[in-house]
Amino acid sequence: MTVPSSRIDENTLVSRDDRSIWRVVDGRTVCLTLDGEYMVHEFNETATRIWSLLEEPRSVGDIARSICEEYDAPLDRIEKDIAAFLPTLQETGLICVVERAKEPVLDGEM
Repeated sequence: MTVPSSRIDENTLVSRDDRSIWRVVDGRTVCLTLDGEYMVHEFNETATRIWSLLEEPRSVGDIARSICEEYDAPLDRIEKDIAAFLPTLQETGLICVVERAKEPVLDGEM
């Protein structure tokens, strides 16, 4: 189930929107949005890696941890960058919020 535009945080599940086409060219992703106004987007290497992680629905927190491990960068910096990048992708129709990830249940809670 796709959720209307909403605030994206570390527990939000996001995925590529199927209303776009894309290709990787020389290590950079080029996307074309097909819904409404046609727009071309080009991603750098890091954004291309994030895009590849969005093949299946993933939580924003999982994406940040993956990028942190792969690029050996501080998690707080990665989270900040992703928090700025993903809403832009959502606004342009390249990704969609699938649902909010369930909060973990701690022992003794119900």
